[in-house]
Amino acid sequence: MSSLFCEIHDCCLLLNAVPGLWTPWSPWSLCTVTCGGGMRNRNRTCDMQSFGNLTAPCEGETDEENNCHTFECLPLGKLQNITLVLIIRK
Repeated sequence: MSSLFCEIHDCCLLLNAVPGLWTPWSPWSLCTVTCGGGMRNRNRTCDMQSFGNLTAPCEGETDEENNCHTFECLPLGKLQNITLVLIIRK
C-alpha cells in the first residue's frame, strides 16, 4: 500500500519485513604478520533484494576478525645458527 493510502484510510496493513540473506563468507585475508600475533579478516554481503520490498537489513555482522600467527618470533641471534641448503636439480 502506498503511504498516501495509509494517510487517507485508518486501517493500514503493517507487514513484517524479513531479514535479507547473507552471501557466504569471503576467504580469510592473509595475516598481517608472519609471527608474534597479527590479525586477519573476512566479510560477507547482505542481499537486500532477497524478499523484494519486504526485505530488512540482515541480522549479524558484515566483517569478522581473528588472531593469527600468534606464535613467538625467533630472535635474530638464533637465525645466525641456521644453515640454508640450496639444491639445484637439472
